[in-house]
Amino acid sequence: IKVGAKGTALGVAAKADKITQQPDLDKAPELDMKLMARGVASSVHVPVKIGDDAATINFWSIEKDAFSPEAVKLLGELAKLKVE
Repeated sequence: IKVGAKGTALGVAAKADKITQQPDLDKAPELDMKLMARGVASSVHVPVKIGDDAATINFWSIEKDAFSPEAVKLLGELAKLKVE
């Protein structure tokens, strides 16, 4: 699904050159993350290219601080494999 993300945290994450992590979505300042905080507590966003489009593969958890540094690294590697 292709969705416009200009001005959102996910839009910024898609154009980043590194993985973005939100350990506590209740504290996130961005509107899209605040809305997601209604149902989940933490997230990891891996920037990828799909064709010419910047995108993210996202991982969400109902637990705060759910993703250890090792888990974030592994999820980044898995996400990159998914789009190859």
